[in-house]
Amino acid sequence: MYQLWHPNTERAIRETNSQPVGHRVIIDRISYSGINANPADKCQDPVSKNYYDCIWWDSGINSTKEKYEDFLAPFNASGGKLDYWVLDTETWLSNWAIGSNKNDLSQKERWRAIQNDPRNATLFAELNALGFTGQDLIGTVYNWSKGGDNYLIWNSLMGNKVADYYNEATYDVIKKYYPNVEMLNYGLGYRSQEYQVPDLNGHKQYKYGPGNNVGTDQTQDGLYGRLGQITNRNRLINGFTYNATAFNAFRYEVNRMRSMLLSNQSVPISPWISHKSWNKTLVDDNDYYEEMIIHLSLTNANVIIYWNPKSGDGLLQDKDDELLSNLLNEENQFIGYMNKKPITSNYITYSDDWWTSDYVLSGMNAGGQKVWRFTPDVINGTYKLVNDPNSIVFTTAQYRVTIPEGTIYPNQVSKYGFWITQPLNSIDPEVEKLR
Repeated sequence: MYQLWHPNTERAIRETNSQPVGHRVIIDRISYSGINANPADKCQDPVSKNYYDCIWWDSGINSTKEKYEDFLAPFNASGGKLDYWVLDTETWLSNWAIGSNKNDLSQKERWRAIQNDPRNATLFAELNALGFTGQDLIGTVYNWSKGGDNYLIWNSLMGNKVADYYNEATYDVIKKYYPNVEMLNYGLGYRSQEYQVPDLNGHKQYKYGPGNNVGTDQTQDGLYGRLGQITNRNRLINGFTYNATAFNAFRYEVNRMRSMLLSNQSVPISPWISHKSWNKTLVDDNDYYEEMIIHLSLTNANVIIYWNPKSGDGLLQDKDDELLSNLLNEENQFIGYMNKKPITSNYITYSDDWWTSDYVLSGMNAGGQKVWRFTPDVINGTYKLVNDPNSIVFTTAQYRVTIPEGTIYPNQVSKYGFWITQPLNSIDPEVEKLR
């Protein structure tokens, strides 16, 4: 794939055209830069008279369109081929991105500049329509802990604006030249109150708005196997502590993927994953990394964006590449088919069970059969494979899972989970709660 750091038409054509048909990719890390910082878009703090990057990007959009035209016109005219365009902007307008550090005076000034900008004539009407209380950004969004859900409402509206900005400035230009291009941007996906997944630190962004996407696909900030302050008591479920275990991190990522799928099944999902040896996760030294990738795939990932920067121990990260390649080859034996479809009817109905179960089961119709992956909590829990002549039966401390007419396969890359197949007309797995 071609990484667009410093646009070079000749090199871009050479590299993308050498990729397999259907998989010609440009990863864009530079063309959008400056969209949020155009001097003509800045706000001025009325007290200090300092200028700050603002939330209105009109001039930035226009200058960004020009950059995309300057690259795409000759790229297309000279025969450049393109199937995927991947953005990694990570430029946001949430309360966290604008600033919530009470010891940083410039952050307060930036909020004051936005609050008093003449362009905010319709801002509070949009916020209030979503349930925002009052018209005080500093007291209720900058000081987010004092303003109830105002910061969540702000983040919802700003997420939509950022998606709209990037769609207009990038996707709308690209699809003029490549109408069938698939495009996604890191960190923008769908959510719902029905399938609730707080963010890593327990903030309940799902309460306000369905989310958004750029281009054709939805995604999420990296599905890496991390847990933040969501592990504090009451952050996930009142009266409950979601402990920082590898199984819980794996299940959190699977539930994020499932929530995105169930919240908007019409927009494909393309998750971002890391190399296994990245030590900022809870799955870097166990097989829940592999299990996470398998279950993400069974949720019908469109493409998987793999982040491996090759820094630090290069040999170790080469092993990460080999591991992922072996895992994907294994997956292809079971689900490497066209027209596959996830089986969502067997997901645990959204309730506390989403977060307290001691197993995860994902399924997919693929290759003329039903394919399942059963993953128990092997580190902190117990499970048994029960002998039954007609079914595959697992018992855990909490559940009995019966897969009628199932065929089980030996563990391969990961030692934690099991592949099971069924005839297409078989009854879906039956789950009995034991306690």
